[in-house]
Amino acid sequence: MKSRIVLFAEHKHEHRRTKIGDPLVGLTKRMDFEALAASIGAAVPRPSRAKGGWPPYPILLMVKIQVLQQLYNLADDALEYQFLDRRSFLHFLDLTKSSSIPRH
Repeated sequence: MKSRIVLFAEHKHEHRRTKIGDPLVGLTKRMDFEALAASIGAAVPRPSRAKGGWPPYPILLMVKIQVLQQLYNLADDALEYQFLDRRSFLHFLDLTKSSSIPRH
């Protein structure tokens, strides 16, 4: 069977994914990640930038990354690949329009 080129194929796929139901959307609706990140931020100080290095990612992003890593049982390098491959992960992390994807 030869596949057809469809102008709005990505839109059609997105509609089907929405209809089926993304479990990460349900998780986002049921869990207050902002409150969790705020409590972690209050308990754990951020590293100092005085010595240079990469700027730390926001705590909220790191909390969501940890949830993905535990939920899907992914190593750091496998998780980085999934960030590049899975739109649902980027939607969950609010990185769909960002060129800065966390590295392993």
